[in-house]
Amino acid sequence: MTAWLMLVVTTAYALTSVAMYFSNRQMAHAAQRQAIAAIKQAEAATQQIAVSQLQLEAVQQQTEAALKQIEESKRQFKENMRARVIPKLEVVKDRILYLTFHNIGRTIATNLKIEISPDWLECLKNGPFHSSYVQLNQLCAEEQCLLIDAKCTAQICDLFDAETFRRLCEIPLEIKISFTSGKELFEKVYSPSIALMKPSAPMLVG
Repeated sequence: MTAWLMLVVTTAYALTSVAMYFSNRQMAHAAQRQAIAAIKQAEAATQQIAVSQLQLEAVQQQTEAALKQIEESKRQFKENMRARVIPKLEVVKDRILYLTFHNIGRTIATNLKIEISPDWLECLKNGPFHSSYVQLNQLCAEEQCLLIDAKCTAQICDLFDAETFRRLCEIPLEIKISFTSGKELFEKVYSPSIALMKPSAPMLVG
């Protein structure tokens, strides 16, 4: 009787152990499946974060490009609307040579300063065109203000005065112009060649 009882108990214990084993195994498989699912979810989340990061970088690039375009548009507008003072060599009545400063821009040029090569001006000092020497020096001595499309002009010489014209051609002419447009200062140096002047038409210098 005791042996049978021990057999029953042992059998029950063995069956219980087997049942617990399979139960634990199922739980382990379920936990493994949950872990795999969690890993996949983490990978998907990581990919989503990467996609979002790429989208954010694309938006940032688009924003930077738009800002650059806005700044370039502002710069171009400002450049198009500013004053522009240029010198012109013009011939009047096919013989009288003039130096003209013309504001071809879209706003007023203020604090306009003109500098002309002193050596070149000396060619006019002691000849028949002394008045031109005085006029050009006066133009350089005073600050000018040129309205839109306005000009200031000074006579240089008579092209038919061969000696004066020859001297003016031999010495390099350099003209420095500086002026204020809005709050910005603009400067440029021009080196025209009077020898290339054609009496029948004006010549833009620069």
